[in-house]
Amino acid sequence: SQEDEDTAELMQMRLLWLKSMKFLEEKAMEFRNKTGRYPLRLEELVEHDILPQLPEDEFGEGFFLAHPGDEKLGYMVRSDF
Repeated sequence: SQEDEDTAELMQMRLLWLKSMKFLEEKAMEFRNKTGRYPLRLEELVEHDILPQLPEDEFGEGFFLAHPGDEKLGYMVRSDF
């Protein structure tokens, strides 16, 4: 049915969105290994030649860092949707 197809498409988009956040977290770890600290902004991944550009957030309103640089609060890439 159309509803099933729409749900499947939404779930596929959500899966890609989650994979993008995981990818950015892995690149943030690469940044940490290279510089000795976590990035304070995702743009630093581009500025330090870890990524050619940031991936688009097609599901939300843009990726961002939750608690940038604060390992005690938890270092995470997030997106508002």
